[in-house]
Amino acid sequence: MTENNPQKVLSEEEIQEALSCPCLDSMKNSPCSTQFMTSFECFIRSTNEVKGEECVEMFSNMQKCFEENKEHYDKMFSEEGDQVHSMLGGVSDDSNLKTIITPK
Repeated sequence: MTENNPQKVLSEEEIQEALSCPCLDSMKNSPCSTQFMTSFECFIRSTNEVKGEECVEMFSNMQKCFEENKEHYDKMFSEEGDQVHSMLGGVSDDSNLKTIITPK
């Protein structure tokens, strides 16, 4: 942590609230749920100056799992991108969003 970039330490209650967010349900019920939740929990618990730097191996394992289950995640992320596009009124270009959330 630095004075210019302090990392807030979350309480256990805040961490559990983040982990139980309904917005994570699709990932919690997917082929890579264990890898995702491990990575996400590591990231939200991180207090390093570079947030999540100690989680790189976990995120790498999650990415490998995404690649091994590409068909599932391509479909899932495509559908979620379509939902975001609809929520935005269909007027915005969500191609950047799909680039960000689609596993390579």
